[in-house]
Amino acid sequence: MSITTAMRTTAPRYGLRNNMKKQPEQQSYEAAFAELQQIVRELQEETVGIDALGAKIGRATELIRFCRERLRMTEDEIGKLTGE
Repeated sequence: MSITTAMRTTAPRYGLRNNMKKQPEQQSYEAAFAELQQIVRELQEETVGIDALGAKIGRATELIRFCRERLRMTEDEIGKLTGE
C-alpha cells in the first residue's frame, strides 16, 4: 500500500483532520517530502508512541496535501509552457 493510499484510507476512518498548527506552506516540496518520508519510517518501525500517533498522522496528511498541491501547480505551469 502506498503512503497516499494509506493516508486516504486511514485519516478519514479515524477522524484525523487538519488539526496541526504547523503548516508546510513555507517549505519546499523537497523538505516536505523528506519530512513525510521520516514520518513513514517512524510509523513502519513502530517507534511512534500511541500518544504521538494522531499528531504524526495529522502532520503526514498535511504534508501529503501540500505535496499534491505543489505537484498539481507544477504540472499546470509545465502545461502552460508547453501549450498543453
